[in-house]
Amino acid sequence: CMLLLDLAGDLVLDDLDTALRGMGQDQVDVVVDGASNDSQIFHHQSRSVLDPSLVRIIGVEKGAGSASAGIGAVAGRIKAETLDASDLLEAGRNFGMRVNGAVRSNRGHVRGLTLYGRTGIFDALVSANQTRLRDYKDGRGNTVRGSRVNQDGYLVKLGIQPHQDHRVELSYRREEVNGNRSFRNEFAVQPLMDTDHHSDTFNAEYVGKNLGFVDELEFNVFHTQTQDLKKPLVKPRNPAAPSVRFGEVETYGANTAYGSNLGLTSQISPLLKLKYGVNWRHSTAESRTSSSQKKTDSGVYVEGIWNLAPVTLTTGARYDHYSYTSSGGHHKSEGRFNPSIGAVWDVTPDFSLNAVFNTASRSPRLYEAMLVSNNRTLSPNLRGEQTRHAEAGFKYDNGALAVSGSYYQQRIRHFNRYVGTTLTSDGTLKNTGYELSSQYKWRGLVAKAGMAYNTPKLNGAYYDSVASAIPLGRQWSTGLSYRFDKLKLEVGWQGRYAQRRSYTNSNGATVTRKGFGVHDIYVNWQPLGKDTFNVNFAINNVGNKYYFSHSQRASGYALPEAGRDFRLSMNYRF
Repeated sequence: CMLLLDLAGDLVLDDLDTALRGMGQDQVDVVVDGASNDSQIFHHQSRSVLDPSLVRIIGVEKGAGSASAGIGAVAGRIKAETLDASDLLEAGRNFGMRVNGAVRSNRGHVRGLTLYGRTGIFDALVSANQTRLRDYKDGRGNTVRGSRVNQDGYLVKLGIQPHQDHRVELSYRREEVNGNRSFRNEFAVQPLMDTDHHSDTFNAEYVGKNLGFVDELEFNVFHTQTQDLKKPLVKPRNPAAPSVRFGEVETYGANTAYGSNLGLTSQISPLLKLKYGVNWRHSTAESRTSSSQKKTDSGVYVEGIWNLAPVTLTTGARYDHYSYTSSGGHHKSEGRFNPSIGAVWDVTPDFSLNAVFNTASRSPRLYEAMLVSNNRTLSPNLRGEQTRHAEAGFKYDNGALAVSGSYYQQRIRHFNRYVGTTLTSDGTLKNTGYELSSQYKWRGLVAKAGMAYNTPKLNGAYYDSVASAIPLGRQWSTGLSYRFDKLKLEVGWQGRYAQRRSYTNSNGATVTRKGFGVHDIYVNWQPLGKDTFNVNFAINNVGNKYYFSHSQRASGYALPEAGRDFRLSMNYRF
């Protein structure tokens, strides 16, 4: 996915555009502090924007989720939790501050400030981070128009903890992205637009423990609204023309989602842990010129984790229901029961085998808000997508050497897509692939290598869509680092490679994705001997390679990736 851990010490996240096991962003759910929104505003952009400087932890779940994974987890989920004061406060202190900054030779800088403190049962955090990126240069030294962006992230969080077993958090997060971007952000040849995008999320959360029969309880209520306004930088050539070209008129779209999640855990016996709960979400999407489209998703689940040493067995069941109303006034509702089962067999303390068979369903997505009009209809054959995900793998880890691998096959029935102005179910999307990874540790030395491959096909033909599925060339990754403990210094190198891939897509066109290899080097240093002060230096794309990521469109319209980039960043916490 496009969540990139920058080796200069900061995290960079643009409009979240995922290619998780080759599955596009429309198939991958993004959840931040329990809040989610599955509707995009315009052409594979603006569904989820997150400034990772605000993130405490982030996890990636591949493939269809288990019963407890939440609404619509048919092909993967990215789940993040934001910072709170306790994550940054040092032992024995009740107030602190973190400052961070970074500069990039390929035209950009980052700056941020975080204040946090605690008094009695209350704690609070206020954080602001600004990223300023000018149009970067590619590996050929050409300036890439439309890559300029300003991104601001703000987080305010108040915590109330009257007892160690009870905590309430109230938070507000705002994300802003603006700049002169292409009409469609992933295109290099379309007119530039003055883009103003912002997203506001309010969340209230309660976490409790040791509540009688219930050992753990998590409950949250959220409201999120995303808006995107695009203004043309030049006047239309002919405003009176019956058809207007892309980028010649002001456009606007807005998404709103609010909902709630309740998750409970009970230890029934030494052999069985039970997870159960409820999920609910209501979503709307609209433009200035149309009536609203809306849908409501709800689900209940129960999941058992059985400790049958040396086997851990997970069994679950989930029921999801949706109600959908298109902008044209057409209505559809449907329910689906989804069982799941998985097992991990610890053959030895160092070696285990695992297998899973999960089923999940997803309601049809709302049409992209910026382009919606009152003529959008629902096909009589429309059904929610239903996925079956089977996977088997192994893990070996003796402390020095770790090796893991898996083979998976996923089928998404009643695959949803628009044909003209009508949302319809269009056959079966099948994705088959495998992954291998390895790591070796010796004293301060760490060596890594990994590989992944996937083959998404719609009705037997390769399907090529940034939004839904992407046939990637075989992906390789390598890494080598050494850590000097006394100096608190780490020096490393990583390589990213993609093999060339050619195929005929479902439209009958021959597509060729060129292979590439890119190398990065980095140095991480803690001058004070602890993580309160970090200095990081990196050279990304050392060889100044001109290349296109395989997760983008396979056409001459895509933006090339950035060329060589020297980066220096620092963060100090006191």
